[in-house]
Amino acid sequence: MRTQVRQQAATPLRSNTCGARARDDLVALVASRPEMVDSRTASEVLGIAPKTLINWRLAGRGPGYVKYGSRHGPVRYVVEELLHWRQAHTREATTGGNRRA
Repeated sequence: MRTQVRQQAATPLRSNTCGARARDDLVALVASRPEMVDSRTASEVLGIAPKTLINWRLAGRGPGYVKYGSRHGPVRYVVEELLHWRQAHTREATTGGNRRA
């Protein structure tokens, strides 16, 4: 089973995705991957720039993350929590509440 996970992780992600359908395809791809992803992949799932995700992390906003090691250690996002955060922050309009599926 470990071999399968490593092979899946080596599959390249599409870059420069745009639009809801492309983002949904990326979400489906990430959901089929291992439990954790890096910041670049997390930013693609959310449809934001990687720098925005870094700024949110520094400000204590955005989805939860796991940091390994010291100050310069790698940051990873749990896929399930990332997808839950994205759903919780999906809005129907700028004036109203959450869209609950």
